Amino acid sequence: MSAPINPAATYDFNALAELRSKARGNEEAVARKVGEQFEAMFIDMMMSSVREANKPLKSDLFASSSTDTYEEMYHKELSLHLAAQGSLGIADWVVEQVQTRKAQSKALADYQAQAPATATRKQGLGERYE
Repeated sequence: MSAPINPAATYDFNALAELRSKARGNEEAVARKVGEQFEAMFIDMMMSSVREANKPLKSDLFASSSTDTYEEMYHKELSLHLAAQGSLGIADWVVEQVQTRKAQSKALADYQAQAPATATRKQGLGERYE
C-alpha cells in the first residue's frame, strides 16, 4: 500500500517541479504518484457527477449548503483513499505505459547504435537505402 496522496500537490507548482526533478532519477515512482493523483481526480469527478445527478432527489429536510460542503469534502477524501488503494488501476496503467515507453526507447537506442550510418538517414524523394 502506498502513502496517502498530498491533495495540495495536485495544484502546487512547487510540488510539480519537485516531481519533475524526481522523474529524472526514478520515472516509475513518479509515474505511480502522478497516476494516483489522476485516479483520485477521476474518481472525484465521478462522485461530483453522482452528486449533481442526485440533486433532484434530495429532500428539502436535508438540503443545505453545509451538507453539500460536507458531502463534497467526504467524496474528495474517499476518492483519495480509493486512489491510494488502486481501486480502478489507473496508476498501474500509467506505470505500465512508462515502462513500455522506456523499453521502446532503449530498444530504439540499441538498434540505432548497431545500425549502419546509411540506414539511419531519412529517406528523401528518389533516395533509396542500400
